Amino acid sequence: MVCPYLKNKGSAVRFCLWPPVNKNLNYGRKLLLEKFDNFCSKQNFPKTISIAIVGGSRDDPELEIIKKYTNIEKITVFGIDTQSDEYFDLNRRNKNKEDTNFDFILCSHVIEHIWNMSEFYLNLKSLCDDKTILHINCPKSNMEHGSPDYFSSGYSVKFLEKNLEEINFKILESGEVGSEVYYKSIHLLQDWLTEEEVLNQYKFKSKSLRFKLKHFSKLSNIGSYLVLKRNNNRKTSNFMTDVFVFAILDN
Repeated sequence: MVCPYLKNKGSAVRFCLWPPVNKNLNYGRKLLLEKFDNFCSKQNFPKTISIAIVGGSRDDPELEIIKKYTNIEKITVFGIDTQSDEYFDLNRRNKNKEDTNFDFILCSHVIEHIWNMSEFYLNLKSLCDDKTILHINCPKSNMEHGSPDYFSSGYSVKFLEKNLEEINFKILESGEVGSEVYYKSIHLLQDWLTEEEVLNQYKFKSKSLRFKLKHFSKLSNIGSYLVLKRNNNRKTSNFMTDVFVFAILDN
């Protein structure tokens, strides 16, 4: 099945910087949003589309990106909190929804909070028809968060691809993002840094030697310095922190 909204190879690609988002977003999410924008820029969406958000909310930044390329007619939120339109337990098989006419399904940083993998993928499939684009992103290498509903530090992109292909999805696009500084900030500092913090690496508030010595009297500051300043911020496979996939049913 070919993506129904993919532009012809000869056509121009609409692409520009994605809309300004909260600067407090962690660097991994920012990189994922760039990939999301790039994917959307290559699609020929209908004039209006219907979107399902699984495990997220109407504040998900992906929605603002989609609005650059088409109009959103309807948003349905499937989740487990009181703000969700429908309760959708991803660990248990849900009844097939009567309304599965979604053009786009977004599932962002949800899978690490799910313990039943087979039901997770089948539940997402139950919301799809042959024109639905399914987008999943999640950590590849993360620290524990969201306890007690936290079951994995992350998954490789191959893990997502294999599970989707097993239930007749075709992978449209997939990949991994991250950097050395961001990876080490997660695992050594136990912190999710913003883009500004990653790119600036480490700056002292004062250049005086006295200030620096006092600053380093705290062991945590030494750790931060070694992680942020003494690294090249390489973007190799060893330092990838997040993965993403776009897929469509291959009937």
